[in-house]
Amino acid sequence: MDWERRLAGWVGKLVDIRIEDQLGLDPLAPPKLITLHRVQLIDNDRVLALYINEFQFLSVPLFMETHTKLSGNTFESVDEQAKLIYKAILL
Repeated sequence: MDWERRLAGWVGKLVDIRIEDQLGLDPLAPPKLITLHRVQLIDNDRVLALYINEFQFLSVPLFMETHTKLSGNTFESVDEQAKLIYKAILL
């Protein structure tokens, strides 16, 4: 899946970033509103970097389509091993 191309239209727009802990062991991180600076595939195309500015980014692991998908205005990647759900919602 070409995630850079599919999310290119989100660059420069307001995005709600959420990371959910399915085990409930870590405190719930508050959602973060960012203006998406850019998206880039890294680590041999296994990770999507969502840049919040020129240098800082959130690393989102990519999986098969059943665990990483784009549905409407929501990008979601479910890390079964770490029990984390990464969500980016275009506002």
